[in-house]
Amino acid sequence: MQGLKWNQSEYGWLSIGWLSTLATGGVYPAQALLFAYLVTAMLNPNIAAMRSRCNFLSLWWLIIAIVEFIAYSLQGWGFGYSSEKMVF
Repeated sequence: MQGLKWNQSEYGWLSIGWLSTLATGGVYPAQALLFAYLVTAMLNPNIAAMRSRCNFLSLWWLIIAIVEFIAYSLQGWGFGYSSEKMVF
């Protein structure tokens, strides 16, 4: 229990790391759903409706990529900074 008191100042950075880990873990199911929706959208015989749906889903894929970039950056920064502080 003594070790937990020594690392008390890093709890904020560790919390940022853990919360971003939840976001990065949720990205893979979201990408799987988007991929399934895109495959289904490509089967639409109406070209205009297919293009509209594919553009919409591609925009969501870009949003997920941006969220993933931010989450992985926060995860590396939070865990890296806190582990550096704990080593010193």
